[in-house]
Amino acid sequence: EIRAAMLAKSKSIKAGEEFRYKLVGQRDISDFERITARIAANENLVVFESLKTPIEALSKDAHQTILHLIFAPIENFFKRLEIGDTNPDLPDYSFTPLEYITEIGQFLLTLPQNLEPLLLNPAKPLKLALEIGEQSYKDVGVASADVLLSLIADETCALYQEKVLQIIEIGDGGAKQLATDIEYLASVLEELGLTISSQLKQIAQLLKIKGENYMTASGGVDARLVAAIRQIRKIQINDSL
Repeated sequence: EIRAAMLAKSKSIKAGEEFRYKLVGQRDISDFERITARIAANENLVVFESLKTPIEALSKDAHQTILHLIFAPIENFFKRLEIGDTNPDLPDYSFTPLEYITEIGQFLLTLPQNLEPLLLNPAKPLKLALEIGEQSYKDVGVASADVLLSLIADETCALYQEKVLQIIEIGDGGAKQLATDIEYLASVLEELGLTISSQLKQIAQLLKIKGENYMTASGGVDARLVAAIRQIRKIQINDSL
């Protein structure tokens, strides 16, 4: 696309259809004509190879910066993650998502309306920059806004899992509350057409299992998560099992 654009620009300049306001001297004109002549001769690799590395680095850095800026509020909400000491005997409907996770959910739900004006049908230069910065944007039939939203969702799940596994101890009531919070996030992502990570889904499952049934009911779940959540919940295992 860059090659085609440069050749079209060269043709219009030579035909006198466009004022050469950006070519301030004969040297600039000569350099531009020399480069476009080499492109026309299919010397693309020779012309663009020296630009490839810095352009790729710049595009990746810019994309990471965008992700960081969008994700920053979510990181701040996670700093308020609460571990309650709720009565574990309360029925499931008594547990409602806590404020930190509802704020994350509300933020995620506002992203489509903020991203789509820019990324639903991005300009060709922006689309090219996104594809250079992240391969996922090359997926045919997937809008750039959806790709970016999916990346944010993946980061949210990864950070949530990290925060949960950093917990030192949690009671049965707190475990049920945390499972409720995770399931709320899953419902928000489902509304956005996305899915929660499989590991975070398994963590919610493990948090809801009663202590006395933990080992028998956790079959088929990632063994590392089974061990980690058992340690966090301080579940004692009978050696005779």
